[in-house]
Amino acid sequence: MNASTKTKEKIVHVCKSQGNTFILTQTGNVYSMGCNSNGKLGLEIDDKHVPFPSLIDPKHFNHEKIIQMHTGFNHSIALSQDGNVYSWGSGTSGRLGHGDESNKNVPHKIDCVCFNDEPVKLIQTGLHFSFALTKNNKLYSWGENEHGQLALGNTENQFKPTLVEPSTYNNEHILKMSCGYDHVFLVTQDKNSKEKTNLYACGSSPFILIDEKHTNLFRCMDSYNFGNQKIKDVKCEQWFLMVSFEDNVSMGTKICVWFRGQQSGINSNEVETLFLKEKKVDIQSSSHHLFAIVKKDESDEKTVFSWMIFPKETNKIGLIQTNMECFGLEQIVSIDLNSVLFGHSCAITQSGNLFTWGFNHHGQLGLGHYENVKTPQICFPELFGIEVDYKKQ
Repeated sequence: MNASTKTKEKIVHVCKSQGNTFILTQTGNVYSMGCNSNGKLGLEIDDKHVPFPSLIDPKHFNHEKIIQMHTGFNHSIALSQDGNVYSWGSGTSGRLGHGDESNKNVPHKIDCVCFNDEPVKLIQTGLHFSFALTKNNKLYSWGENEHGQLALGNTENQFKPTLVEPSTYNNEHILKMSCGYDHVFLVTQDKNSKEKTNLYACGSSPFILIDEKHTNLFRCMDSYNFGNQKIKDVKCEQWFLMVSFEDNVSMGTKICVWFRGQQSGINSNEVETLFLKEKKVDIQSSSHHLFAIVKKDESDEKTVFSWMIFPKETNKIGLIQTNMECFGLEQIVSIDLNSVLFGHSCAITQSGNLFTWGFNHHGQLGLGHYENVKTPQICFPELFGIEVDYKKQ
């Protein structure tokens, strides 16, 4: 489908997997580009790379508006405004939730019966597995379970969404959820205090928060003293865990980062901590990078801070303020940085445009070619975002 024939849409979310990129727009449309092994682009074709944003036919979502989108290694899931979950791509280990291991080259709705006919409000993907949270605070998981990451008390793969026993997270209300490669973290509201939150984890244990090598049930991380600091958000990836708090001392934001093993360049028993005076801080992550988008309290101006996990010249993790000039004068609202494995990066601006750069062998930058790009390039401005005249800014 030729992108230039479509009307302009504002991008609200972008996510990446192995060699491809997915775009979610404000209207609820989903576009895909890049590598298409296992039919993971959802375009009704197999193994043909697509170097420009291509609309996934809305009929495969039953013309429902899509409001959330996440990708694993070779599979994707999407959530509609009506609370339905769709999945496509590789079906290995049951990660699509359809009861088998067959691949799907277009989105297929997961049977609502699997969620007890309750609408879903939040979805997340790990490497080869997925989680879904219903509006009634019921948590379901499916897919690969080698490390107990599905929190079901076993290590057996699940081919359909399976209820996680609420008692494993003390029947507490789930506020946030983040899936890494083979582990999952939950932020919950404490049952006895509205001012207190708890952090739960399951799966592989690369961080100092859990003593065992693996845990196949959610464990409360009360062994690490968070004090009375209220957890705002959690993000985990293969190499790190990042938790942000409302800091009671500075009345701003405190960000703690735990790194996994010696690959990180620092001792995994140490915690990197950053204090920001601003309260409006959005922590985000990609496979080998983590960063914070800081909104100044007195204005709409945003600043992006990033950390390098694999520094070349030092064994300490460095905090870097991102150079915004390469994005024109647009404000960045979301960014997904370059990773070692997949090699491309994306940034969404406040006006809803998309910038891409990095490795492009599969056409995952969506620029209409397969050449690598060293600096951010705007992706199909005639298709995405609002017209911005930089000269008048």
